[in-house]
Amino acid sequence: MNALLALLIWTGVIYGIFVDGTFWKIYLGLVIAYTAWVKITVNPKDNPKRKTMMIATWNGKYFLRN
Repeated sequence: MNALLALLIWTGVIYGIFVDGTFWKIYLGLVIAYTAWVKITVNPKDNPKRKTMMIATWNGKYFLRN
C-alpha cells in the first residue's frame, strides 16, 4: 500500500509539471505568501536562538513558555 501511495504522489507531481501546472502555481503562490507573512509578523525577540533550536528539535517544554 505504501508503494501505491508513493506512486500516486509521484504521478501527481509529474502530471503537474508536464501536463497542467495550475496546482503548482497556486501552491507556490500560497507558500510564498505564507513565508512572507511569517517573516514580517514574527518578532525575533520573542524567540531567541536557544528557544528556536528547542522548538525545532520538538522539545515541547519550551514551546509555550513565556
